Formats: sequence, structure tokens, C-alpha cells
Amino acid sequence: MRQRLAALVACVTVMTVTVRAADQQTLPDSVRSALQFFEGHDDLSIDEFLGRVRPSPIDAIERARVLGALPYGAIPPDAQALAKMSLGEEVLAYHGRRGVITFTIIRVTPAFIDLDNRAVIVVSANVLPLLNREEFAALVAHEIGHEYVWADYRRAENRHDHARIRELELRCDGIAVVTLRRLGLDAGRLIRAVEILTSYNKELRLDDNASDYVSLRDRRAFIRAVEQLHWADRQGAMRAHSGNGSAAGPPI
Repeated sequence: MRQRLAALVACVTVMTVTVRAADQQTLPDSVRSALQFFEGHDDLSIDEFLGRVRPSPIDAIERARVLGALPYGAIPPDAQALAKMSLGEEVLAYHGRRGVITFTIIRVTPAFIDLDNRAVIVVSANVLPLLNREEFAALVAHEIGHEYVWADYRRAENRHDHARIRELELRCDGIAVVTLRRLGLDAGRLIRAVEILTSYNKELRLDDNASDYVSLRDRRAFIRAVEQLHWADRQGAMRAHSGNGSAAGPPI
């Protein structure tokens, strides 16, 4: 599953889109269907909701197999890269995946972040200069969302069912939004990060998988709609801190 979200830092404007119930009827079916996955959970906290839908992590044997079969060489991160990625580590910690999913940086032309076989998040080296810490963390949260839809996504890929893939990509956005909310971060960071990487790859004509995503306008609308959902308030927002791994998520 190759995640190539995309982007140019220059000239990116984040649009705030408020989606009223009546307006949702004008959205594509994939957007409304993805939104229904998150709606109607007023009796649950975000922790409880994610705890119900979170899959079990892959075991150590499978993880070692995946890491041993990676076809590309990793670039050791320098201090600046580690600082940029530190908030992404907090996202992994919240979902109980620190030490289960690791980061690997590679040097390729497209700008992308991709969850590879539920064991490693592959980051193209050109992504890190484009994003700040919170934008990078927002895309990590989207990639973690792929764990929640992994089997469905694989089936959709095998059927070349792009409509279903678009819906599942939006679910990953939704997982990212509630994750950012739980960590006390702005969901607007996800919108900006998506726009940055999309523009970057489009400039290089490397947006060959654009059919797997709804339009940026509809994606913004979906992210804002999920951001506005209500959840039971059984915990305060957690502020993620870099380096010390202090963010604690729900048990797996």
C-alpha cells in the first residue's frame, strides 16, 4: 500500500470548511459513508472508540520478517530529522505502537509517508524539510489509520475498487483527526500537510495515484466535519511532548 500524499510549502492556504448536516448531501458518497463511521459515538470517549476498532499489532516474528525484507537502504536520521519526527513518535505511543512500528528514511523522488506491512513507516527524505513537527505528526496519524482499515484496504486494492479506497483513505484521515484532538493538536495541520505534499508531487507529475483520493476540497470538508463531532468527555486533551514518550494511550 503506497501512501503518496503530496506538496509544495509555498503558497499553501488552509481553508476552514464548516459542514452542516444539509451540506453533507452535496458531498460524494465516499465522504458521507466515511463520516458515518465516526458519527453517533456521543456516548464514547475517543479512547473508548479507538479501543473498540483498533486491531492487534503484528507479532515480533512477522515484524522481523517485514524489516528483514525491506528492499531499500535506510538513511540514518540526523539530529534535525529526529527532532522533526519526535512528535510522530508520540503518535505511535498513543496508539500503543512505539517499538512495534518504526520509522525508516529513504531517498526517492516522490514525497510520501507510507505504512509498510504494519511494521515500518517509510518516509522519503524530501518530506522532512517540507513539514514542521505537527504536520509530520498529522501524517503519521493518518498512516496509523491504515492499521485500522488494513484488511479492507487490501481487498479494495485487489479488486481495483477505487471508490472503496477513497472511502478508506478518508477513514484514515478521520483516525488522524481524533488522534490529533486527543493529543491537543490542531486538525488543520493535517489539511496543510496533505496540501503541501500533494502540491509537491503534482509539480513533479508524480501524482499517479490521485484517483485513490477525493478532491482536496472534499477532503478538507471531511476533516472539518470529523473535527466538529462530539465525544464523551472522560479525559482531558493530552499535550504531546517530544522525546520522553510521556503520552499514554488506551490499552490494546
